[in-house]
Amino acid sequence: MTTMIQTVRGPVSLDQLGETLMHEHVFFWNWGEEQKRAQSIAYARDELGKVAACGANTIVDVGPRPERDIAWYQELAPQTSMHILLSTGFYVYGYTPEPERSLSEDECVERFAAS
Repeated sequence: MTTMIQTVRGPVSLDQLGETLMHEHVFFWNWGEEQKRAQSIAYARDELGKVAACGANTIVDVGPRPERDIAWYQELAPQTSMHILLSTGFYVYGYTPEPERSLSEDECVERFAAS
């Protein structure tokens, strides 16, 4: 059985991931700023193109702040050859927004895994 990995564009087999950058922030500098969406996506597309030209195939975006808008990644994904994996969870308790600190397991699944 082939192991499948969920990317922004959909599932890919593990052997398709290739060279992977494990800790990236695609839209780190302007999360939640909708007026910068087109500019941000164009910039990310160009930067990911440079990364791909160096031989990378996949990035793992570790920016799970509540401001992260998955629609930005869905718009970007077809514009790049890179596979984009989005992490879930929070890294540092002190930066975890108060409402997320008390989520039940089911609420965490809804927050991080629901489509």
